[in-house]
Amino acid sequence: WGAHPIPTNHPSPFFPHARSSTSGTMESGGEFEAACAAMSIGRFSSRFPDTKRAEAYLEAAKRSPLRYKCLDIAKKTRLDYVAFHAISIVRHTIVKEWGSLQGKRVMGIRKELLSMALGGNNGNKVLLNPAIQKQLMHVVAVITKRGWSVEADSSSSSSSSSSSSWMLQETKRMLSDQNTTVRVMGLRLCSAVIDEIASEGSNSALGQSLEFHAKVRFSFERRCLKSLIALMIQFVGALSSSPSIDMKLLIPGLQVIQQILSWKFCATGSVQAALRAWSKGRAGNEDYDDDSDEYQFLQPGKDWAEILVLNNNPVLRLMFSLYNSKAVRGDQQASHLVRENIRLLASVRGKVLPATERKLRAEYANKIVSGTLGMAKMLSCCDVGAHVLDCCRVLSRAVDNYKFLTLVLHAPKTAQHLLQYVTETATRILHVDKGGCNKGGDEVLDFNDLETWQNESLDQLLDILTGILLEIRFNRRKFPQNVGAVLGRYCETIFARYVQKRLHFATEEARSGVEHQEQFHDDEYLNEHFDSVAALARASCGPSLELLSKLIDQRTSLLAGAANSKTQRALSADETFRVREAQEQLFYLLRLLGHTMADSADGEVPQIPDELMRLSSAASSSASSSGNNGNMNSGEVDPLVKASQSVLRYSAFESKLIKAGRLDETLSPFTAITLIWFLRRWGLSYLMPNESLYSTVSERLWRAFGQDSKSGLMALEAVVDKVATNILDWPQSFEVAE
Repeated sequence: WGAHPIPTNHPSPFFPHARSSTSGTMESGGEFEAACAAMSIGRFSSRFPDTKRAEAYLEAAKRSPLRYKCLDIAKKTRLDYVAFHAISIVRHTIVKEWGSLQGKRVMGIRKELLSMALGGNNGNKVLLNPAIQKQLMHVVAVITKRGWSVEADSSSSSSSSSSSSWMLQETKRMLSDQNTTVRVMGLRLCSAVIDEIASEGSNSALGQSLEFHAKVRFSFERRCLKSLIALMIQFVGALSSSPSIDMKLLIPGLQVIQQILSWKFCATGSVQAALRAWSKGRAGNEDYDDDSDEYQFLQPGKDWAEILVLNNNPVLRLMFSLYNSKAVRGDQQASHLVRENIRLLASVRGKVLPATERKLRAEYANKIVSGTLGMAKMLSCCDVGAHVLDCCRVLSRAVDNYKFLTLVLHAPKTAQHLLQYVTETATRILHVDKGGCNKGGDEVLDFNDLETWQNESLDQLLDILTGILLEIRFNRRKFPQNVGAVLGRYCETIFARYVQKRLHFATEEARSGVEHQEQFHDDEYLNEHFDSVAALARASCGPSLELLSKLIDQRTSLLAGAANSKTQRALSADETFRVREAQEQLFYLLRLLGHTMADSADGEVPQIPDELMRLSSAASSSASSSGNNGNMNSGEVDPLVKASQSVLRYSAFESKLIKAGRLDETLSPFTAITLIWFLRRWGLSYLMPNESLYSTVSERLWRAFGQDSKSGLMALEAVVDKVATNILDWPQSFEVAE
């Protein structure tokens, strides 16, 4: 490695055994610097012509006497990349040689590293580099966690030298310092220790057993975590009360609070349970999901109630108070952190807020939802899109966690305001204009870009509504009678806007030839998304089916007219565009109608949805009272029959053209595939339905599609004929035939 070995008889203040180390020889100074330069900034030399050799040199340095001088190298160098690699070797050496270090020596190393991070080494500006400071704090955190294992095995933490005591005392000391830099480093220290203790297995620099990590995490949770969040509330609260909020302190303070609120608590209160919870899936379980349901909620012990849910909710109150500040809303990172912390607070459940405490849960849910609705109105912020999306995420989590029924029974005004906000926000997002203001002067939000926040916001709003609809479906008797009707009107408004927006997308795609929302190529996303939208349609099934039937009939008539014109003359450019537009729109209309009218089989016997069966039964009763027989020719009375007929009419038109060999622009293979998808999904539920599966039967529907009906047989023959036509008469389109 070099002709000039490093002297090994020079004492090291922290590694006394370095004096006797004689294994290996490495050149100090320039060679180490050259290796760091090759690795970090691509400055190669004859000694290190590539990163591979530089990496090998630095790996060898971890096993050579040079490792004991890296702390001094980091303190004295004026090159940040040299300091970075030197500190990395220091961390590696501490971890590997922990057994030879005594308590006082460990504290000395930790103190020296903190001093370096604070720039207390002859004003070395390299050590003030944020990346270097972060790395120094990481080494401090590694030392803190490694030293925690001794006290984790004991039931007492009274020793002033213990890691938990040192952690709290050092954080308090640094946060109370008058120097802003010291306070920032105190927050970074706290953040680094939380990150390191939360890590486990391969994610940790220590490489200890899972049992070690579980013991330390459990001890840290029990002895430090609650005290730390109380300290952070006090610190951030003091910042918020000052005339001018210092964002250099506020942002890292909010980040620490976020880390604590994101902690995966061990609710059972034992190390063994912690080991099971935190090591779940670590031993080769590929299905392990760190974001699974058990970790989506904040579930601390009952002793956290005073901080989180009692005493006027100090953490929640602080977050809403911060968002009232224009300075906070004007800072993109700070405002997002506040909103994210509120979302985490909307996840509180378990022993700290048990389901048996109905009044307490209702009060807390009301504060979360009403506070977020108030926050949502504050659009004077630096990033309106992120603001709206985060507010939707908070509301979605709150409704999922505390249930809409809780608000309806205990805070009905808040429940009403929630539905109004969801409807207004969804309709504004779904406005067909590209931007600017509408006639009323209201801001119109752009929903055309796949990567914009509007898609995600709409998904969150749909989650809220579908969750509420499911609640009402399974707890209908607990809700007031008018809730379903009110919600149905809101859903009708949103669904109508959604259909309008989809048709607008289809028009833009037909005009430009570019698909605006490529995520609809993902079948899983498409099915989940349309299932959510279909839930809104079923909540207002009469008007929704009427709208879809009408739109499908209009497109069928347009295509039929174009096909007739083409027998006499070539289509104009405008007519060709209208044909292409109609085909694009039919894709969305058929998918929406298919998801609305029927559920996916997925291993279960498909049935006509209850909401639609009740609608058809009501139509049957109306037809009977008016003396109508209920045959297929009077389908206008029954929305389900009418919707089915609209698709069958388009199917007949398509089959007629295919049989005549008219495979031109008036037909679309993509639409033909979508039509077959609809007929299969619809046919499994509606053609020859099994009467024994239903508690309520629509006579009109059974006469239209039942086993003993002529019209049902005609519909079945039409479906079979369509399939045969695609296979036999459209052979050049493999996808259609398949």
